Amino acid sequence: MARLRLDRRSVSPLLAGALFYVWQHVYVVRQGYELERLRGTHAKLVQENKMLRLEAGQLRSLRRVEEIARVRLGMLTPKPGQVVLLPESTIQ
Repeated sequence: MARLRLDRRSVSPLLAGALFYVWQHVYVVRQGYELERLRGTHAKLVQENKMLRLEAGQLRSLRRVEEIARVRLGMLTPKPGQVVLLPESTIQ
């Protein structure tokens, strides 16, 4: 019966290969977790962007601007003759 004899020269490459395999597997798993974390962050930012766009649209509404002009700034609707329209050719 023959005995299997392992020496340092044959064990080192096997050990290095096994360590590389384990390292690679751990790295891929960590990258997967990082990817999922980034996807969650992306989804939150997309939702926040939608909310901010909606808020910006509401803040720019003419009704809101007119209300601020009347209530806070005390402005009034101009009377006929108070508004002067310029021809387009003079606008630069």
